[in-house]
Amino acid sequence: IYLGFPECPWCRNAISVLLDVAEENDIKDIYYFNIKNERDSYTLEDSKLVYEKDENGNEIKGTKDYSKLLKALDSVLFDYVLEIDGKKYETGVKRIYAPSVIFIKDGKIIGIQVSTVESQTDPYKKLTKDQYNELYDIYTDYVVKMKSSTCSIDKSC
Repeated sequence: IYLGFPECPWCRNAISVLLDVAEENDIKDIYYFNIKNERDSYTLEDSKLVYEKDENGNEIKGTKDYSKLLKALDSVLFDYVLEIDGKKYETGVKRIYAPSVIFIKDGKIIGIQVSTVESQTDPYKKLTKDQYNELYDIYTDYVVKMKSSTCSIDKSC
């Protein structure tokens, strides 16, 4: 399952690698969910975390479907940390970051890859060959686990 959105520069770097891995491993279906307008969004006002507002002045709290996804993926998600002017703020909630690729076998999550690779710091730059290969290997390892007979998020294959 691929969670992302077209405008996301991290997503644009990840998707080509994911599609290459899928083709190489004869994966016919990748389920995609555009999470851009589904998620909640926070900002800082008067030193206090508050929901951001959309162009109509409505708080961006996230949709019911997003809440369901958060619950279903809780065990593999990261905390939502907001960074403003170099300072980090804990929101106290989980976040589906984009891109997130979730690998599932027999209805159970066996792994998740969030973003691209740690060495990529500028999402507007194309992955280097080494970064591409690193992400390719990460995705491939999960695909191998999906295809094996005994995998779970708690137990290696």
